[in-house]
Amino acid sequence: MSEWLTDETVYDRVVPETWTTKDGRTIRISEMEDSHLVNTIHFLRRRYRGVVRGIARRIALSAASYASTAPDGAADAAMECASATLEGKCDDDILAEELAVFGALLDEARHRKLEV
Repeated sequence: MSEWLTDETVYDRVVPETWTTKDGRTIRISEMEDSHLVNTIHFLRRRYRGVVRGIARRIALSAASYASTAPDGAADAAMECASATLEGKCDDDILAEELAVFGALLDEARHRKLEV
């Protein structure tokens, strides 16, 4: 589990089917009102915006650090690997990989063809 996600009420590696509201009620994601679903997605984006950017930054910095001390072939491979890891990924992709409930909420919103 990532260090930054330690709140077990929000984080789960298994794709969750429920969301726990701030007042403690548990509801199925598939039964959330459209507005609640969209607002929850926006809430999680705001809450973890800096963290997602930090993950991307750490991947790039790790590769650059390794590349500065590695033999030429390995350095190139490290930079290519970091680039491939981040290529084509937006913040939502990175967050969905780290926070299963976010991915489930996005999938439901897309299924309903909601603008998020």
